[in-house]
Formats: sequence, structure tokens, C-alpha cells
Amino acid sequence: VYEISTDQRFWYSGASELEVTPGGTLYVRNVYDQTNVTTVRLPARPAAPALAINSATQSVTVDIGLEYSFDQTKWTSGMGEAVPVGAGDTIYVRYKASQEDGKFSSEIQALTAPGGAPAPGTPAIDYTGETVGTEAGMQYSLSETGPWTACTADMPAASFGWDGTAPVTVYFRADPGAGYPGEPVALTIPARPAAPAVEGATGRIAGADKSMEYSAGGENWTRFTDETLARMEPGEYQVRYAATESSFRSEAVPVTVAPGGQGVNVPE
Repeated sequence: VYEISTDQRFWYSGASELEVTPGGTLYVRNVYDQTNVTTVRLPARPAAPALAINSATQSVTVDIGLEYSFDQTKWTSGMGEAVPVGAGDTIYVRYKASQEDGKFSSEIQALTAPGGAPAPGTPAIDYTGETVGTEAGMQYSLSETGPWTACTADMPAASFGWDGTAPVTVYFRADPGAGYPGEPVALTIPARPAAPAVEGATGRIAGADKSMEYSAGGENWTRFTDETLARMEPGEYQVRYAATESSFRSEAVPVTVAPGGQGVNVPE
């Protein structure tokens, strides 16, 4: 029958459980021959693993032979798979104890994920210039989950696949750099308004008003005035709603002004 001690003052029988310290000393003796004491050097606790959080996948890969915990109370064996770690969360990882190899569990490595980048402000739409108020340091995607592309300053709406025929929703986020990405913000670029309901008439364009503009060649556009609403030179025109602070210019509609009345000069 044997008994053990960590300090040779208090001895415990072999049936007792004794808390020991890795790297410490254990003393063993026969209860019937207490003068013959054997000294046992316990192995030191192994060094902690050196893992790293993958910010791109927002996870850490825990291999077989390791175990992890989020509270240092409940430990889960690693299976060689990526373990998700939320922004700002801490995961604890260590080598498992091995009875077969006579090893204690290792020191613990604490890995804290970076916080998510702050969400950018929603970019404004410039309806006249048909651009979006993007900035360097932002990223965009046509899906809330990516893929993500770096922005440049004041990108044309057409950069996001917008052609005016239908609304397009674009997601923006701050460039996370080496950290975790933040929540994206969504911007819906509306469709271009429908063409106005106007008709060519004798010496004028019926149904036009000062919210509209016209062109004789499709390049130079002029807002309607009281004078041009009253009379126009005969010819072929295109008419559309002008852009405003909250709306794109509309689609254009062709009209023909028939001769008659007193016309005005129209820019080509």
C-alpha cells in the first residue's frame, strides 16, 4: 500500500485524489516502510498553441489534439474544422491532456476577434450627375453577403449595373482591412421616371410644362419657359422630365411640331 504527498508533511493514501501542480514534485512511499521515499518529478504544462483568427472567414481552425472553449468551463475537442468566432468574442484554446503520453493540458491561448468596422453612412444619390456619393475606404456589393469591391469617389450609378430601366439595390460597407467587416448599409437606386405624356401640335408641344426639357438633336437640352410652352419652331423634338434633387431625368419621348403660329429658335 502506497501513499503520496506534495510536501512530505501531509500524506494521502493511494485511493485518494490529490491535486498536483504541473512541473511540481510528488513524493511516494510504502506505508509499511516510510523511510524509503521516492521522488517523482511531474512534467511541466506544455506551452499554449499559437493559433490565429482568420478575419476573412471569421473563424479559427482547431485541429485534432486541441480543445476550445468560450467560457473556460466547457471544453470541446477540435476536429480540424473552422470554429466561428463572433466580432469581439474570445475563444480559448489549449492542447488536450494525454494519459497515454503522460502530458497535462497545455497553457491556454486566448484569442479575441476584432470588433466589426463601423457601418458607413448611406451614400447620397446625385440625380443630376447620375452618380452615387461613394468614398475611398468603402466597398460595395450587389449582394448583402458579397463578393465585395473597393469603391472610388463619386461612382457613376451605371457602375452598379444601373441603366435606368429598373431599381438596383447596392450594399456598402467600410473596408475592414485586416479586421472583421461591419454591417453593410443598403441603397436602392430608383428607376428612371417614365417619359412625359406630351404630343406634338401645331406650333407647340401639347402637355409640356416647366418641369420638362426638350432637345432637337438629343444632345443639348433646354428647360421649357413660358415662351417655348406657347410656341415652338416646327420640327422633330425629344421631351423628358428634367432631373431634380430627388429624381433622375425621365425617359424621353419623340414629338413632332407642325408648322403654324410664331415659332422660337431651338438649340440643336
